[in-house]
Amino acid sequence: MSDEVYLSKLLELRSNFSIKLITGFRGTGKLELLRAFIERLKSEGIADEQIVFINFEIVDDLTDFQKLYNYVNDKIENQSYAYLLFYGIQRVKDWEKAVNAFFLGAPVEIYIADSNEKLLTEKIFQLLPNNCDVLKMYPLSFSQYLKSLSVDINELDNLDNFFNKYLHFGGMPVISEETPSSSRT
Repeated sequence: MSDEVYLSKLLELRSNFSIKLITGFRGTGKLELLRAFIERLKSEGIADEQIVFINFEIVDDLTDFQKLYNYVNDKIENQSYAYLLFYGIQRVKDWEKAVNAFFLGAPVEIYIADSNEKLLTEKIFQLLPNNCDVLKMYPLSFSQYLKSLSVDINELDNLDNFFNKYLHFGGMPVISEETPSSSRT
């Protein structure tokens, strides 16, 4: 699926009183999807103060649920409605307690992206079994891979070369974006 399709699916889940879980292999574009979603929210007039985005691969001082809860609560206490977006939250000890507290006690929408779908869903489903939506992200298909390289399939002289690169590197969006243009011929 393309980035636009995933964004559309995420927008469909918006405002449906559920925690949105975004899962998939590492490198499939979960972080980019969250960033695109934030840009969409801003384009719709949602203020920066209403959006709390935390990338736990960068932030390392929110190590337990209480620190996470206090930090986010300070950010949203004056907001009538807020969007909480967490990437890599499993680095926080007992993170599900903070998520549960926000879900049940604050006017928020919660979006969580992480690679470990099993652990993520197990912890959330224990607390809120009927209030989760899972959006699974997959690597690119071969045709999507070619499109990401801006290659016209009808003008390919050496399709085997592209297919071998696809097999070697896989269909990860980040890899296809970093492929130098000189290697596209």
